[in-house]
Amino acid sequence: MHSPVVISSTCNKTSTLLKRKKMRTNRMLFVLLGVGLFVLASIQILYNEHKVLKDLHSDDRHRQHSQAASVNGDADADDGGADADTDTDTVLTEDENESISSIDDAAALESSGDDDGDYEDKDEDNNESLPSPDDATTNSKTKFANPCISGDEPDCNTFPQLRSPKEDLEEYLTANPNSPAAHFVELLKEYLYAEPSWERERQTGCYRFWNMTKCFAGMGNYNAAPTDAARTAEELKMPFYEDTDGSEGTVFRAFHFQNTTKPMPFLGTHVVCLPLLLAGTTVTETGVVVELGPFAGLTSKCVGMGLNKARTNPPRTNALISYDTFADTANYNAITKASPWVKESYPDYTPDNDDFLPIWKDIVQYEYPTALGRKGFASSKTLSDDILGEKNLEILMIDSAKSAPALHEQTGGIAFREGTILFLMDIEKLRVQLFQVYGCLRSGFITPIYASLGMEHWGWIVLKSFHINQPWMKKCYENINNNPTEANAVILEQAKADMMFVTSGLTGEDERAKEHFGDVIDRVLTSYKDAFSGQWDNTWTGLAQIDIDSY
Repeated sequence: MHSPVVISSTCNKTSTLLKRKKMRTNRMLFVLLGVGLFVLASIQILYNEHKVLKDLHSDDRHRQHSQAASVNGDADADDGGADADTDTDTVLTEDENESISSIDDAAALESSGDDDGDYEDKDEDNNESLPSPDDATTNSKTKFANPCISGDEPDCNTFPQLRSPKEDLEEYLTANPNSPAAHFVELLKEYLYAEPSWERERQTGCYRFWNMTKCFAGMGNYNAAPTDAARTAEELKMPFYEDTDGSEGTVFRAFHFQNTTKPMPFLGTHVVCLPLLLAGTTVTETGVVVELGPFAGLTSKCVGMGLNKARTNPPRTNALISYDTFADTANYNAITKASPWVKESYPDYTPDNDDFLPIWKDIVQYEYPTALGRKGFASSKTLSDDILGEKNLEILMIDSAKSAPALHEQTGGIAFREGTILFLMDIEKLRVQLFQVYGCLRSGFITPIYASLGMEHWGWIVLKSFHINQPWMKKCYENINNNPTEANAVILEQAKADMMFVTSGLTGEDERAKEHFGDVIDRVLTSYKDAFSGQWDNTWTGLAQIDIDSY
């Protein structure tokens, strides 16, 4: 018989052994958990690198994200949805592309319904004729004076260099005080930035509270309304439409189908409608607006409303051309989900017959009758300096270039001319485009003047004319790939400076920016830090391997 002391001692030893065994088991579990997390992180990194290289080196040059699929796929966007790569068969054939040799020819094709390519040049109102097929023989890569070709020219930067956005803008405005871009800056300051709190309140109205009156009309017009009844969407007018009769120019009509109560399908672009309208009013007698990827037409409609109020006499016509596949099942799903009435109003529009160009026309041409939609993503065969002729590309809106090669393919035929107002509709969400712009274009070629910060839309002025498919661009990609660490550091600092500048209302007052957009700046900059921390440096490798000469 054991004594109580012996029994107690034995129990204590057993308890101690069990505790030690449990501790060893717990340590083993923690080790296994750590190994598991490390393996998962490694797999994620390898997947990300594979995805970057896959996007950059796709053999199918027409492989694009559709407008709806891309915007729905943005992880931080309010609209939600799933990313979808789409192979489209709706791009124009080579023969069809070659039949369009000027914007006027394309307009003639639109109005006649004739697809044979036999057109006569037109001179209507203040729209001068463009080159005939026989005249369009100049190489579009060398037609426009370009200070950067090889990359060895003076002042041709082929590596990120920190710039002051305030100094960039002031220098341009001093040299070009009467340009459309300078007038656009004046309008931004008047309608968006006149008061420090205006733009944050407007953008919050767009997304958080779905207050379309603030979003579309801006805080100036909203605050100027004498009564609450005058601030309703049905009554409040957008800038430049304050004196129009009836529903024309009302906020309600701006985001509804024609003059009905049917809401338009759009995917987060309502915030940029007002800036687009303001930009449209600056287009001159020889200016033209080119849009790449309009989706169902809200952005086209907004810039068209601005063209109706352009400072030309008579108002500017035949000045908007939009390129898109105007097809795709993902777009069908997005359009019918956003606007279920489409199924009833357009019974022929189905998943098997997904051409939504008629819908785009009915939306856009109701406000701007001479808007032209071209089926197929733009390329040097359908969009070039020769096709534009003597027309000045004064506004360029890019939304359909969802990959690095797509930007080169869709814009490779045109010069980004000094003074062009450039809207990049996806830059915050498209990591590759962020690399392209801040890696090579921000260092002296473009400077920011507007941002839907935290969403994706940025507006820029082209400071120096350039072609994106010339050797200097490839040299820039290669230089960054050889020294990504230094490039990433400069890019992050530049991105922060640009965010601070645009959110300061183009004043350069950092305290103003921090007071009204500090939380958004921190959030966006954090996402940029993740992109430029070295984890995505394979993006630079992929960019350096793009065959620019093939576009």
